[in-house]
Amino acid sequence: MNDFGKQLRYYREKQGLTLREMARRCGYSYSYLANIEAGRKIPRLFTMDCLMKTLSVNAGYVVQEVREDSAS
Repeated sequence: MNDFGKQLRYYREKQGLTLREMARRCGYSYSYLANIEAGRKIPRLFTMDCLMKTLSVNAGYVVQEVREDSAS
């Protein structure tokens, strides 16, 4: 699983959202989001920002967390 996928799943689950509900809210397909969370797809920056806005999470903060996790 890629680091962004981990972060996406973490914040989604923290808010108690199912993958289907997240897909409905953000306008992406269930399978696309499942592939992102599983690390099979890496979304574009615009998509990452859209997903984080759907979860009311600062995208810049998530990118910083992913960078820090990758560096260690």
